[in-house]
Amino acid sequence: MSQPTPRDESTPPRVTTEEFLDKSAQEREQYLADGGVPPRMSEDQVVSLAPQTRDAYYQSLAASGIDGRTLEAFIRRMEARAQASERAHDLSEERVRELSSSGEMQQIGGLPPSNANYPGVPHAELTRYVTEEFNPDEVGDISTAYHELHLAFSEFATELKEAVAASRHEWQGGAADSAHGYFDSLSTWADGNSQNAQLASEVMHQQSTSAGRARNTMPEEVPFDWETEMRKWGGNPLDFPDDMRASIDTFERSQEAHAEAAQVMHQYDTDLFAAASKQPAFAEPPKFNSEGSGTDAASGVIPISGDTGTSTSAAVGGPSGTVATGTPAPSGTAYTPPAASGGSGGAPSPTP
Repeated sequence: MSQPTPRDESTPPRVTTEEFLDKSAQEREQYLADGGVPPRMSEDQVVSLAPQTRDAYYQSLAASGIDGRTLEAFIRRMEARAQASERAHDLSEERVRELSSSGEMQQIGGLPPSNANYPGVPHAELTRYVTEEFNPDEVGDISTAYHELHLAFSEFATELKEAVAASRHEWQGGAADSAHGYFDSLSTWADGNSQNAQLASEVMHQQSTSAGRARNTMPEEVPFDWETEMRKWGGNPLDFPDDMRASIDTFERSQEAHAEAAQVMHQYDTDLFAAASKQPAFAEPPKFNSEGSGTDAASGVIPISGDTGTSTSAAVGGPSGTVATGTPAPSGTAYTPPAASGGSGGAPSPTP
């Protein structure tokens, strides 16, 4: 009788789908990062995961059936991971479209595209920026935090609805109607901001992905300096033509690498501002009044931080037709080249 293969103690014990879903987002990601076997889940269950966890799940699932240390196995894992990343990206895009299509969803508008002159920024400065100035994992953590906020708002709305429904049979009269109307409005507000937080989570994840792509695709600099090159020409006069051709070849490779680096930054800007323009406007909770509805005495408009000419508001439905003020969710970090580079700098991003 064959003996079971002992489990690798360096990997966590296998969990069921229910056990996996009972974990927090951070615990799920850690389980997968430690080499845990991803459980089989339905499409709806995968969609309910935080975007970061969803990506990690697809990546782990794609590579889980490919064993071995051969070159063929390595190539197959890379191909599977690439397909998993594409699948996760498509699902995120679909979620953003679905969440953005809500008639009551208010998004932050008026974000100008970046007009930074990246070809005028030294290649070394661009490389330093993508490797030192931002961390895709930190943006991903913000995405996960928004997902947790989405769940908290959803749970709060559900509990409010249940509480109001239960109290209607035991508490009646004018005061009860006023309280019930307010809590109905508050529940609607929580539902709306739950959806806002879910969209913000997806958008922040897209910005994290864009930042990681910029870091991974930034080409290495090919250093070049004419004075240094010309000093190489002072040796054997017979080698002068070859030395000059070598310098020109290095110059061309340096220019090509710099142009590619500028394109990487331009694409990052494009992705960043496309995602930032989808950020939802969060609404303040309705205020209670004596007539039994949730109302907001504010103007309904709050200027976006850093932009005195732009404002946003979010309409919250419910019995009172409440209009509450909105505040923008944070976006990614736009690159701002130094003044000496000749670039006019990236556009400001909204702050929480």
